[in-house]
Amino acid sequence: MAMFGTKKHPRLVVTAGNQLGKTYPLKKGEYSVGSHKKCRVRITGEYVSDLHALIDKNADGVWVLTNNSPNGTYVNQRQVDSTELDDVSVIQIGADNSFEFIPANYKEHSNNEANSAEAKASRQKIGKWPLIIGGLVLFYVPLFVYLKQLGEDIGSSKEQPILSLTAIERVSTESTDYLAGVSVNDDRQANMKMRTQADINRDAYENLLLGSYMDDVEKNALIEQLVEKSKSHLTTAHLYIQMDMKKKAESSLRSAMSVVPDHRNPITGFAAQTISKLNEPEKLD
Repeated sequence: MAMFGTKKHPRLVVTAGNQLGKTYPLKKGEYSVGSHKKCRVRITGEYVSDLHALIDKNADGVWVLTNNSPNGTYVNQRQVDSTELDDVSVIQIGADNSFEFIPANYKEHSNNEANSAEAKASRQKIGKWPLIIGGLVLFYVPLFVYLKQLGEDIGSSKEQPILSLTAIERVSTESTDYLAGVSVNDDRQANMKMRTQADINRDAYENLLLGSYMDDVEKNALIEQLVEKSKSHLTTAHLYIQMDMKKKAESSLRSAMSVVPDHRNPITGFAAQTISKLNEPEKLD
């Protein structure tokens, strides 16, 4: 709350570029940054790509910035592929655009004393409001649950999206289970400590197939690497589909298929099915 000198949500503040002075609260979902008209944070300028970068929460609830442009993205004057945004950070995109990422609950130190006094006065005025709010919650929560269920029932009859984030999470979990059960070559060397540099540099999927890992910890790390890479390509395809950029979406889907080139792998099969749906002729009403 503002009276406490903090903000509930993290935010992007434009410090240079065509959106100078604008603030984007980061509440939920993915925030696409680029010059395309469907980007949630739309910017223009030299060296800005259609879908330049993506800002999203990871599994730990930390906001992560991922570069999606050959022109690069810089955080605190350092070029990054992907980095966590857990502190005040300066983001540079293209030649003309700069943002300041400010975390949630970041305190504005210059007004701490005034805010503290204001907060104290506010607490003294709370009075009966908690009782009123509690009564409203008890009344409206059941109503909200009912309306939500009604909306889901109505929505279930509508056409499902070609590629949803829920489906991406589902096939990612299924792929983790599938890859965990992949059988390996029984003729592998008994002592993996003697691996050559060529073994170390080998593709992660080939290492998994050949059993080129020391123990279950290293095996699980290989699986996680493969699934996360495939999932990243699917998420990019999801954004391209939202922007009606089907050619680029198909390219990202094929990249997802190439990570584990086995049609039995759930992500690989799902990506192939999605490409087929993308290429289906549109139905006329």
